[in-house]
Amino acid sequence: LLVDAMGDRRFVGRLLDVIARGAKVRGSDGDLVAWTTPVFPALRGDAGTPLEPAPVRAEQSNTSVVFGKRLILKLYRTLETGVNLDLEIGRFLTEKRSFPHTPPVAGAIEYRQGRGEPRTLAVLHGFVENEGDAWRYTRDAIADFFDRVLARRAELGEPPPVPKTL
Repeated sequence: LLVDAMGDRRFVGRLLDVIARGAKVRGSDGDLVAWTTPVFPALRGDAGTPLEPAPVRAEQSNTSVVFGKRLILKLYRTLETGVNLDLEIGRFLTEKRSFPHTPPVAGAIEYRQGRGEPRTLAVLHGFVENEGDAWRYTRDAIADFFDRVLARRAELGEPPPVPKTL
């Protein structure tokens, strides 16, 4: 039996708890290290109030879970050596620039082996309500463009011929 633990409410709730506590779990080859940023308490809200986890149903290179429409945890499925760009840029904009136009980074879980670079396993962001993603927006914009072109077909005339060789 193969089970995806990210579908288990207890497991994802535990991940949030691990980040909130800044836990460190020692392994035989490396350590899992969780931490928060200074904005975590405000984003989390009252620690006594449970945040209901809800999986995000989208095609992504990660698995995401929303906690009470306050936080979103992204667990990366493909790990690379070094800090994930989403974490690095998000943390800079959260802690150094206070940039309000991107979801703030609330915390993360990293895998660290000795003195090597960490691998980002998961990033916790403040949750921002949205109406879709960039891929859907792009597809809709292209479809709208073609609809406008087709509506003006008679006015625009025939397209120029395509060269036989480029």
